[in-house]
Amino acid sequence: MGWVGILIGLMIAAAGFALERRFHAEANAPSFGMPRITGGGILNFIGILLMVFGLSCVMVGVMVQFF
Repeated sequence: MGWVGILIGLMIAAAGFALERRFHAEANAPSFGMPRITGGGILNFIGILLMVFGLSCVMVGVMVQFF
């Protein structure tokens, strides 16, 4: 059962990493004084949260599997 948690956690973390990489440059681009109305910063933050949640799922899966 722990292996399922590990695999699901890795998939969630990979999706979060891809989302964070996709919107990292957009969130950190210079705005030159103009307000940006894009969702790059929000999606970047969601990607980071997904990575953290996925890695915590991996840790729980490891604990279930081996302890």
